[in-house]
Amino acid sequence: IGWVMVEVTGSGFNDGTGGGEEPGGGEEPGGGEEPGGGELPGGGEEPGGGEEPGGGEEPGGGEEPGGGEEPGGGEEPGGGEEPGGGEEPGGGEEPGGEEPGGGEEPDGGNLDMSGNLGAPEFIIGDLPEGSPVLEVKSDLSGPIYLRLTSFGDYTGKGWIPATPYSKALDGKFSYNYLTGLAMKNAGIAGSQVTIRSNTSDYLLPYYLGMGDYDYVIQESDVLYEGQGAAEYSTYYYLYDGNYSDLVGMLGEYADEEADYYAFVREAYTQIDEETLAFMNGIIHEQRFQKNDPDIIRKIAEYIQGAATYDLEYDREMDAQSNIVISFLRDYKTGICQHYAASAVMLYRALGLPARYTVGYVGNTEAGEWTAIGPMQAHAWVEVYLDGIGWVMVEVTGSGFNDGTGGGGELPGGGEEPGGGEEPGGGEEPGGGEEPGGGELPDGEAFGTIVLKPVDLDKAFDGTPLLALPELDLGTEYDPQFLPVRSLIEKGYQVVITVTGSQTEIGIGQSVIQTVQILDPQGNDVTEQFQIQCEPGLLEVTKTQIVIEVYSLQKYYDGTPLSYRADDYWIVSIPAGLRLEFELVGSRTEPGILNLRELSDLPFKVFDALGNEVTEQYYLKIQGDGIEIDYRSITVQAASETKEFDGTPLTNGNAYVSRGSLVEGHRLEVEISGSIVDTGSVNNVIREVRILDENDHDVTDCYLIDKKSGVLTVV
Repeated sequence: IGWVMVEVTGSGFNDGTGGGEEPGGGEEPGGGEEPGGGELPGGGEEPGGGEEPGGGEEPGGGEEPGGGEEPGGGEEPGGGEEPGGGEEPGGGEEPGGEEPGGGEEPDGGNLDMSGNLGAPEFIIGDLPEGSPVLEVKSDLSGPIYLRLTSFGDYTGKGWIPATPYSKALDGKFSYNYLTGLAMKNAGIAGSQVTIRSNTSDYLLPYYLGMGDYDYVIQESDVLYEGQGAAEYSTYYYLYDGNYSDLVGMLGEYADEEADYYAFVREAYTQIDEETLAFMNGIIHEQRFQKNDPDIIRKIAEYIQGAATYDLEYDREMDAQSNIVISFLRDYKTGICQHYAASAVMLYRALGLPARYTVGYVGNTEAGEWTAIGPMQAHAWVEVYLDGIGWVMVEVTGSGFNDGTGGGGELPGGGEEPGGGEEPGGGEEPGGGEEPGGGELPDGEAFGTIVLKPVDLDKAFDGTPLLALPELDLGTEYDPQFLPVRSLIEKGYQVVITVTGSQTEIGIGQSVIQTVQILDPQGNDVTEQFQIQCEPGLLEVTKTQIVIEVYSLQKYYDGTPLSYRADDYWIVSIPAGLRLEFELVGSRTEPGILNLRELSDLPFKVFDALGNEVTEQYYLKIQGDGIEIDYRSITVQAASETKEFDGTPLTNGNAYVSRGSLVEGHRLEVEISGSIVDTGSVNNVIREVRILDENDHDVTDCYLIDKKSGVLTVV
């Protein structure tokens, strides 16, 4: 596929396209000073260094949405008039007139290229007073991400520069064009965007179209370069479908993409042992699986909820030896750089090629000029999808604000690849609710809020078991209840009323009747959310005897993991009673045994005189159960060298280079690699299947990392 961009920044980031001033006169909480140092455009001094993205006075000049002027109202960054109404940005001239900044090479507004996560400045140099970094006019309304560069290996403190791919499509287009090409071939309509620049950085949107338009065609798949302080136009594509539908859309470029994918796998999967061990813990807790078609979205949502976006985060974190681990484990607050870095390493820990990327983010109104200021500088992630290319995925946590109120969502408010809409999907900001989520007045956005009353049970005593107006928040890592937990952690109140009761032995339901969501100031914001209510359980049992089963776990080996008859201990039993119970249960394939499957197991209860009194009692089984983990292997394609003889060199062999297959299982691979003339090509594994001794497909029981070989003709 090609590179995809992933947004991972947490709450608090603001790209300024209508965000207005912060409550309290435009200064950030804490007296107007922004951590990081330098001079903010609004005049607030930043202690300690440069500007943080989203810091200082919010571009837009008006009040926050929900209090005062709507997004797009008020003054634009720098105090000018609204683009598209009145005076044009850049001095009132229409496109084609004087270049922004009078044609001189700019000396400010450039993004920091050090790759240092603790960099004191994200923006280098000062722009002339009242000047935005960029002005953008697009045929489309909605979020737009403007890319500058990406990075390579992680050092613990930041990133080192990436090595560009040595080849180009048709001799002049970088392999970043692959994704746009796939979209074009899939029948997606392109749109035009014009960019006026006041910075020497050359920034371009996702996803570029291959064509000779009025801009500098990019040969590098890492850094975009061109003439600064210029006006230029290009075509780009946005997509609101499933990325899987783009596979096979590269046509004549499919073989070149296969070679590039092999390069990407080597260049953008680096991860050190310390970070890998930490990320593997998260992968185990979350049960992330590389072959899950929805894995990109799931990781994005995890990173969004793993920390709080805070411009005033503790700068001591940036002095730690491994900032990513410190961010996720210890400090749990930070800015876009920390979210992006953490997401990259989590994707890489799963074997997905990913890279850290910087640029600007804004929100366009179709046919109108939109100013993008220094506070909209940003860091995000690109993930590579085999057979398509690099794709951008927005994973910013709650509180991120691009000026549309859609913080934390993918551009367009849609779902991640593999599960619905993509950048550009959904309703345009300002057109009602985003699909699948509600918006908070401060720009914070969530997916569907799932609400469920707590499950209750008790032993029969002749009185009703009444539903309680308490929410089931799940476990710390339960993604279903992540949105409501995040709301509550940020000071929101979710008030429910419920009905339901159960008196006799049996199971009833507790049902939510009304919901009210109050923000931290006590304002009712219920209507800004899409809410899904699920019933809770009310279970009245006979007098309970409670046992807890032992926790059993192993990696998949094709054989069942089973309880022994006495793999439990008695938690509680009425005095004088004796329990006879043999535990039976097993699991073979990866996953967790649901303890409800054990509820029908037979048991007997005897009183002190030896009389059987089983009918008076209920056996409650609790514990973690049996867990089978996926078996992890690496499949390596063969390499081969031969002298030129005018015939194709191919090799369809592969072997397991790390880990092992279960005894009796066999490997089937599809490999695409062929060369006739002298040189080398990658021998790329396109598909892997694993069959057991009965020819049943057990591929889904493995986590498979594919590595290419090399075919050489001399």
